[in-house]
Amino acid sequence: PAPTPAPAPVSAGEAAPTPAPALTQTPAPTPSPGCIPSDLIIDETGASGGDEALYVCSTMLSTSLRLHWRVNSESKVDMALERLSGDGWIAIGFPSTPGMMSGAHAAVAEANVAAKFWYMPGRSSRNFVEVSASGMSLSIDGASSTTTAGKLVLRLSDVGLSDLQEAHLIYASSNDCAWPCPHGGTTTDRDGVSLNLIQGTASMSSGNDLVVELAGYGALAGIAVLAIAAALTMHLAFAGRKPSRLFQQRCAGWSAAGIVAVTFVLACLVVADVAPAAFHLGDGGNWATTEPMLVKTSGVTTGIAALTPMAFAFWKVGLHSALALSRETAWRIHGAFGVMLLLVGTVHGALAINWAGWIAIIEMVEWLFGLLGLALMWLGALPVALHACRAIRFDAWKMVHWFSVLGYVLCLVHMTALSTKHGTSRVVVVTALNFVALAAYALQRACTVTATQKLKVQHAEVISERCSQHVVLDLNAPRFKYIAGQWARLQMPGLSPVPHPFTIVPGAHPDTIRFIIKVEGRFTAALARSQLEGTIVCVDGPYGLPRVISAVPWASTVIFVCGGVGITPALSQLAAARSHGMQVLLFWSLRSPGLLQQCASLIEPHVGYDQLCISLTGDEPIPEECNRLLCGHSSGVGSRTRRDLGAWLQTVAAKSDVKQGPVLLFACGPSGLVAKARQGARAAEEAMPGMSWTVHEEVFRFLPQL
Repeated sequence: PAPTPAPAPVSAGEAAPTPAPALTQTPAPTPSPGCIPSDLIIDETGASGGDEALYVCSTMLSTSLRLHWRVNSESKVDMALERLSGDGWIAIGFPSTPGMMSGAHAAVAEANVAAKFWYMPGRSSRNFVEVSASGMSLSIDGASSTTTAGKLVLRLSDVGLSDLQEAHLIYASSNDCAWPCPHGGTTTDRDGVSLNLIQGTASMSSGNDLVVELAGYGALAGIAVLAIAAALTMHLAFAGRKPSRLFQQRCAGWSAAGIVAVTFVLACLVVADVAPAAFHLGDGGNWATTEPMLVKTSGVTTGIAALTPMAFAFWKVGLHSALALSRETAWRIHGAFGVMLLLVGTVHGALAINWAGWIAIIEMVEWLFGLLGLALMWLGALPVALHACRAIRFDAWKMVHWFSVLGYVLCLVHMTALSTKHGTSRVVVVTALNFVALAAYALQRACTVTATQKLKVQHAEVISERCSQHVVLDLNAPRFKYIAGQWARLQMPGLSPVPHPFTIVPGAHPDTIRFIIKVEGRFTAALARSQLEGTIVCVDGPYGLPRVISAVPWASTVIFVCGGVGITPALSQLAAARSHGMQVLLFWSLRSPGLLQQCASLIEPHVGYDQLCISLTGDEPIPEECNRLLCGHSSGVGSRTRRDLGAWLQTVAAKSDVKQGPVLLFACGPSGLVAKARQGARAAEEAMPGMSWTVHEEVFRFLPQL
């Protein structure tokens, strides 16, 4: 050190000047017990005259990024961001809002390029602005970048921070694009970190992150527990015993258990989405820090919500078969959870757009895939709303609904990109489960296609009347096996690009099956106009869980209440119920004598005249051989009087043989008739408290006109 100069002489009468205080160098603090010592030299350029002092503390931000720092004074810190391997750029930012890139200032380093300062008003790289050191939101004396042995280091000296005990930083790096870029590649590391620079500790995952993890896994666990409990309960309910009231259809085909299950899953999703944000706000957080958390949690919740409609989309073996649910009930659940998925996904998309902005969404391909996938799923669900006003045909509905599957695939791409980039374990788990669901669905669809049989039309007949028109097809199907009450899908490539569902009716011979189809749409009208006899049609199936067969162990009586062509599910089940020793009764209201004549041979052998009430309305001539089947046939002529269903059920309930055991009422037909059947069953049960009635509705409200 240079010698201290001698003080200047003092003249007479002058006061001696106060000597200047001696300059002292503040030693670097010793590492605290929570500090990981740094091995990085503060200055490798030699500008400090050979000073090879090290940073005091360090922490690993990711597998390739390491942060070093040393506290110089109460508000000044030297820090460095070191990349251990790779090319491209690295950046360390100082956010105006913790964890938020928008509004932050950053220092950026690239190999063989001087360090630069940038202002990022939004998430889009197009809006990034290069600034000088004086344009930063905090004071920085200097910045440098060096590359040694493949390691890129960004050094900042005397960074002025307002709070050394809780300093919030953000960081990022990329190997596959030049700065500035949207850092959308798969090699990008980007996140936030909270530092206690005094104690030398870093917090990469706060308590809120733990709540986020627990909420996500809690929703998955809750849904899994519900599925297992439902499977066990349904197995006990239908394994030779009458289903409890919880599983009996109540409102629009829904049981109390179904409504509770849907509500429970919705509650799990809401908790997984809202609980972390509520915890964070209650812990002193603000909306600016809560919004990015909501984007993440709503994304995971959307992934969880996507599993349920997929689980109930299977045609043959699936969750619905494990729960002993009919395919029709599974469709209702699929639709309900599908709407839930769209709502949760829309909330996630809206939060992401509000947080990141439209430009950032468009620039980042994986985010854009998520947005497009959501739009396609909404497009695929649109036919459900159009069906309510009968504004779409079945063919168009099925074709448009495939957009939902395409949208689901795009959303999986979105989830995969985010989980491989910076996803937590719950994101990876949810993504993997969705891949399993999609793979299982695709495998079953492939098996369904390969199992489709090509059958020859032996006989085709069109029943044309003023009131209605029906098509009767007899197919030669020696290898087609089905259970009474099941249905199949019929496809004719020349008439429609999609298969159409129809109930299987026993044919005139053991090796034949029959379809009785009411003409009420373009496809069925084309069937009526076509010459089908001798042609080849494609049939896949069978599908469905016949409720009458499952009721054999506990029900002694089955009452069929049918309207019009709704008789078709009963035609095969009449014989099956009779063969199992059940008492069979039938109420059938229709307008078509031709349909009655076509079905008479399948009714008379299994239902006695005293247990039969067929009400034929309309003004069509009644075939003579059908008179004996009609209500009031004892008078010798067929009665066209419309019988009151409620009164008939009261009469039936009073019979001694019906009183002996539980009764299953199987209703299929117009919604008004089904509602009257339910009311009549309730009235009969109230009139005779000792009797137990179970109502099963076979109503296809979800199908547009065929």
